[in-house]
Amino acid sequence: MKKTAAIAFSLFTFILIAESCKKDASLPSTSYTEKTIKFLLHTEQDYSSDNDSITFSAFIKSHTAVLFDSVLYSMKIKDIPGLSNQLAFEKKITTNDNDDLSVGFRYEIKSVGISWYRDTCQAGLPYKVVDFSFR
Repeated sequence: MKKTAAIAFSLFTFILIAESCKKDASLPSTSYTEKTIKFLLHTEQDYSSDNDSITFSAFIKSHTAVLFDSVLYSMKIKDIPGLSNQLAFEKKITTNDNDDLSVGFRYEIKSVGISWYRDTCQAGLPYKVVDFSFR
């Protein structure tokens, strides 16, 4: 009796493990690709007399997650670079190729508030330039 119970238990365990390891081939495959986002920050205005502090940050978000969020620079508004010496950098990310991404800048001016510049990197687009001219 003990031998039969042990064999039955072993057989049941084997069937349970074998069934749980089967893959469902009907699930859609997700395509992940590398995207490059180029961020450009500058101004075309004359803020030479504005001594208020401003902090910039850059972000990349999908519909479900924050993929990149980083404080870039804290400076006086008068020190925001012009077009000829703009702040420029690239960020490479790997993401689902079917997702649109929200990309852009946030900025905070002390004793004024927070605002942002947002753009969209469309699904399937491998390269995006986010060009923000602060006004």
